[in-house]
Amino acid sequence: MTRAALAIAGAAVVAAFAWFILRAPRAPRGPGPVEYAPPSMPLARKPGARQGAVAGGLPQTVEPVLLDVRALPGAEAAAAARPSRTSGEAIDARRDAAGKVAILDEIFNSRNDNDPRLDREFKNLTPEAKASLRARYRHLPPERRNDRGTIVFLLANNLTTAEDWNFLQNVVSEPPCLSMSDCAKPPAGQDPEPNVEITLVYPQLVALSRLEEMLRRVPPAEAAREASRVIRAAESSASPIVAAKAAQLPHRF
Repeated sequence: MTRAALAIAGAAVVAAFAWFILRAPRAPRGPGPVEYAPPSMPLARKPGARQGAVAGGLPQTVEPVLLDVRALPGAEAAAAARPSRTSGEAIDARRDAAGKVAILDEIFNSRNDNDPRLDREFKNLTPEAKASLRARYRHLPPERRNDRGTIVFLLANNLTTAEDWNFLQNVVSEPPCLSMSDCAKPPAGQDPEPNVEITLVYPQLVALSRLEEMLRRVPPAEAAREASRVIRAAESSASPIVAAKAAQLPHRF
């Protein structure tokens, strides 16, 4: 083949390649480069969306939605952020709570208000122990004023949560106990003696006395606010003795 023929053949190949490139479809050009932000939240299906039939081993496309953990209800978000307790720790906590109640019942049965275990065994109570003592308070007959007051004393020495303060507020808001034989019925014939009147409101007076002692020590601002809330509730008590005692506290502190 002559040199001229080879040159003509090469030019033809180049021309054909150029024609192919010019004919190929081009992607439309946008105003600038496309940027993809990295995903910040996981994808999940909308409630009620069903996964399609499997085609080629892969599910068909489902409509995704973004899940934002900040939109979870407060209780669920708090539970997700709170470290979980192991089963062994939970069992130990329940066992400890049951032990505290058993000790308290022994003291009640002994009628010894000076039992040293009241000071030794009920410090830094766990949430489970405090819940058990609150339950014991509710299940005691209301006429057991001294025993109820003892439980108030123990719980008032362990005020760390909203449940603790709410319990005290409920105590000072209780309707008055009218007699030692039946809190729902006034005594027949005559008014109770002064010492009996004090016993009838013993749980409420214990609660207020513990708050008075705490306020003397200048507690943190949050505790002082909670104490004021309980005192205001006590000022509205139907018992003149409880209301009068509560009325003294805000003026003094």
